[in-house]
Amino acid sequence: MLEVKTSDGDIHVTEAGSGASASTSDGNISILKAKGDIKAKTSDGDITFQDLEGALTASTSDGNIKGNIQRLTRELSAHTSDGNINIAVPANLGLDLDIKGESLDVPLTNFSGRSDEKHIQGKSNGGGIRVNLSTSGNVRLTYN
Repeated sequence: MLEVKTSDGDIHVTEAGSGASASTSDGNISILKAKGDIKAKTSDGDITFQDLEGALTASTSDGNIKGNIQRLTRELSAHTSDGNINIAVPANLGLDLDIKGESLDVPLTNFSGRSDEKHIQGKSNGGGIRVNLSTSGNVRLTYN
């Protein structure tokens, strides 16, 4: 497992093979081609990721969270207090959705549960993998 920390600066991770943990107090985090349990946390900055395989936990107090997951195996959790969330996951997965935001753009395929303009809670495609996304901004979840 790769672990990277800084208190003031950006973090760029490329090709972590058995999970990665990246944290900074003031900076952006970028993760490319990582597998396993991925964790990213910053207090003031954006979190971007590309071609992840596994599970993702991402949080920032002031920034956007954006990226794509090639293979989601266990959990997707993304939280920002002041920013937008834009994530692409593989199509046709069974998902347990709990999504909150000012504006939601989430396709609800074979959905059972409840949804309104600012909160979605229920199962898509029969449920399965937990997806928890929350922000005071906009949430966009797409399928690739």
